[in-house]
Amino acid sequence: MRALPLRRRGVGRTSIVADYTYSFASREEADAYIYQGVSPSFTTVDVLARLMGRVYDGLLESYDSVEAYLLSCGITKSQLARVREHLAG
Repeated sequence: MRALPLRRRGVGRTSIVADYTYSFASREEADAYIYQGVSPSFTTVDVLARLMGRVYDGLLESYDSVEAYLLSCGITKSQLARVREHLAG
């Protein structure tokens, strides 16, 4: 779920995939894999990082933007505005 607000804030695909990968691998191992191409110590890192990339790409291909996706899920423009305000802090 963090991918959506990150995208709304202009964070790029690679950083979004890295952020997701931190959920199941150390930051050092995830960064080495994603940014430097170092083979992970376990296959799960590779599989889940690729999966997140595909989900992310599919969302943007199908909806063109995170906002369009969220609106299609029933979130209102007012709710999106409140999320933006919250993230802007």
